[in-house]
Amino acid sequence: MSLPSGYKQLEYIQSSGTQWIDTGVKPTVATTIIVGLNIFEATGDSVIGNMGESDNNDYRLFNYSNHIYYDMASSRINGGTFANNTRYDFVMGNFFVNQGSSRVLTGNDITSFSTSVNVFIFKGATVNAKGNIYYFKMYNGANLVRDMVPCKTPQGAVGMYDLQNNQYYSNGGTGAFIAGPEVASGQSEVYVKVNGVWKTAGSISVSGY
Repeated sequence: MSLPSGYKQLEYIQSSGTQWIDTGVKPTVATTIIVGLNIFEATGDSVIGNMGESDNNDYRLFNYSNHIYYDMASSRINGGTFANNTRYDFVMGNFFVNQGSSRVLTGNDITSFSTSVNVFIFKGATVNAKGNIYYFKMYNGANLVRDMVPCKTPQGAVGMYDLQNNQYYSNGGTGAFIAGPEVASGQSEVYVKVNGVWKTAGSISVSGY
């Protein structure tokens, strides 16, 4: 799939800490997220996900003391490296985190989880993340429900476009995202190493993990 006429795909969009995106999808035990990002500061708050109804019912990936923290329901796993100003390609599933094709965090499967809060990009409970996002894919089981790429609209607004559902997602916060470089037509801008093989992000599915 490609962007509609007049839209420009960007290498990334950058948040200064006041811009964020609501994906419109609530996470479940069947949710898998594949995302490329670079965070500028470790705030200890959500980078991807939400705080749910409480700290015992949340779903979030965050950076604390340069380590990966991943919450689902009342469970938490942490470790690995999540340095500031560094590009990462993460896979978040039930109940693990990969960096590229390498498993870095593993916990026990979560058997039950529900929340009324959607998954957000960059939006924390008290402090929003500052950084770049390069792509965002979300699965429900094997079904792709979001395939979001950074873009600029024909009117010049900066946000993300969901190629799976042909929908533009604008900034839900204040100010404006900073646009990264435009991606040349036909250029494959994002690569992730999966099982020792470099693939474009658009070709990755949950079956690759």
